[in-house]
Amino acid sequence: MRVIDESTPRPQPGTRLKLAEVSGLTGVPVADIESMVAAGILSTDARGRLTSQAPDIVRFASMLTAAGFDLRQVRSIRTSAHAHAVLVSNSLAGERARRSSAAGERAIATATENSAVIAQLYRALLTENIEVELR
Repeated sequence: MRVIDESTPRPQPGTRLKLAEVSGLTGVPVADIESMVAAGILSTDARGRLTSQAPDIVRFASMLTAAGFDLRQVRSIRTSAHAHAVLVSNSLAGERARRSSAAGERAIATATENSAVIAQLYRALLTENIEVELR
C-alpha cells in the first residue's frame, strides 16, 4: 500500500475543488467520491465543491476500502478527527477571542503544532493497540 509521496499533486490550501477535479487528481472515479460524500466522509459546500484536503482524504479512504474497510468504518475515523479538531479549536478560545491578526496567526500556528502532536500520539496509540490485539 503506497502512501502519498512528494510527487503527488496537491492543491493550495483554501482551494475549493469540484468532484471531477478531485477525481482527476486521485484517479478515483467520481461515483466513488460521491459515495464518500453520501457516507459523510467528505463534505461539500453550497456549490458542491470540496476542500483542498479532499484529494488526500479520497486517497486514504480509497486505500482503506481496497483493504476491506467499508465506508461506515471510514466515517468513524472522520468523526474522531472532527472531535479532535473541536478539542484543538476550543483550547484556543482565549487566543481567538483577541481578534487581532497577530492573535489569529498565533492561534493557527498553535493549532497546527497541537494537531501534529495529536496525530503522532494517535499513531503511537493505534500501533500499540494493534500490537496488543494481535498478540
